[in-house]
Amino acid sequence: MNFLEPVDIRLGPSVALGAYSTSLREAFSSLKIPSHLHYFTPRQAETWSRLQNKHAPDALAKFYEESCSWLYKHLHSELDHKTWIISYGCGNGWKEATFVSGFGKRGKTVNLVLVDISAELVATAMRLVKAASSTSDVRGYVGNFFRELQNILRFAPKENRMHFFFGILPNYDLALFHSLLDKAVQAGETALFSVNLLNSHSADVAAELATVRSQYDNSETRNWLRILPADLGWQLRPTEIEFHQEPNTASPEVIAPIQFRFYATVPKTKFFLPEGISQPPAGTRLELFFTQRFWHNQLPHILNQNHWELIATRVCLRNREALVLARKSP
Repeated sequence: MNFLEPVDIRLGPSVALGAYSTSLREAFSSLKIPSHLHYFTPRQAETWSRLQNKHAPDALAKFYEESCSWLYKHLHSELDHKTWIISYGCGNGWKEATFVSGFGKRGKTVNLVLVDISAELVATAMRLVKAASSTSDVRGYVGNFFRELQNILRFAPKENRMHFFFGILPNYDLALFHSLLDKAVQAGETALFSVNLLNSHSADVAAELATVRSQYDNSETRNWLRILPADLGWQLRPTEIEFHQEPNTASPEVIAPIQFRFYATVPKTKFFLPEGISQPPAGTRLELFFTQRFWHNQLPHILNQNHWELIATRVCLRNREALVLARKSP
């Protein structure tokens, strides 16, 4: 892997020797594959990047470019060369690079800590951000940000620190997102996070839902999800991966988020597993992946208003995405 030079990247305990086996053991015990196992290897990370490039809304990049002015308007007085932004789940870093480039065009340089479970993704993100701002101090942390939060926070100076959470809320249960948000962001610090939407103002909710579903329920997603089982000796066919939507019917009045889940039935064939790990019994339904989308009218309910000051929200129904900027109350 060709990292930038010089590179300040650290590997956390969750990617150390034996961590993969621990994650597998927990997954088979709970019958739920944690999402981070699908980004673990270079092959998984590369396949995911191609999947994102193909199925992300066409105008999403433009939305983030246009959001630079919006974000700068609310943060410009706080941004300087001492500002550190920690981005949790940075992926390949294009969103972070977009904002860093936008700040730079307005005369502001910020520093970043890019965090993800995949070394391949973190390295790619570092390249993009450094190319967008050669004067920024860019650091990388590879690990599980839920379990290694204190290590990550020590990696970035406390002075004038901000937090970005792109893709965390759509891909994790709301309670887990709240826990991460509360533990990561200190009193007085600012958080920016993305929310995936369904257009609750659409005249045809069923058509709207079908459009969003197609971004997940497709052959490319199934081929990506097949990588982990294949590495374990389970040659799972795409047609053997079940897709479930919860609830099955939806309307703009429904408060609960729409949830998408993928399942597969464990076969009788023996897996190639590390020593000490037993595969689930044949016939068991294993949840391979989970993601969820939020209705537009849920935005005010995501944050605990007793602990957070909502600074601004930017919604783009065309892209089915929103950005929420908030500050943790002292």
